Amino acid sequence: MFVVLLMIAPLSQKLEPPANPARFSVHGGHTFSRPNDMDAEEFKQEVIDALRGIWEKAQFWTVYLCDDQQSGLTLNEITAAAIQLGSNYPGAIVVTLSILGRVDSHSDLELIFVCFVQDSERRNFRARYEGKFVSR
Repeated sequence: MFVVLLMIAPLSQKLEPPANPARFSVHGGHTFSRPNDMDAEEFKQEVIDALRGIWEKAQFWTVYLCDDQQSGLTLNEITAAAIQLGSNYPGAIVVTLSILGRVDSHSDLELIFVCFVQDSERRNFRARYEGKFVSR
């Protein structure tokens, strides 16, 4: 037996933005979110300052756009793989930035930064893992 239950909000009910429309995480380090009452410029400055700090430690970056509609993988799955694979490179830093859309997930922006100390590590990482299936 197959049952489908649909619930529809009344037309008078408005869609509300997510409680934390943006989140920035340095895995193994600092995480901060932007609550709705925080000024966007203040959050932007926090992200810029954090990225500058990372740049001072690891200047060679590979950036991935997480599109679960296209890849079928979630941000958490891709991040876990990046952390696992990045651990093979001393000093590698994995960072995620999520900016959630107001209406639906189609307008979400989710980025994963894998930052390396040496360019040879970044090139090696890309050659070994990009576009290839990675099991956990």
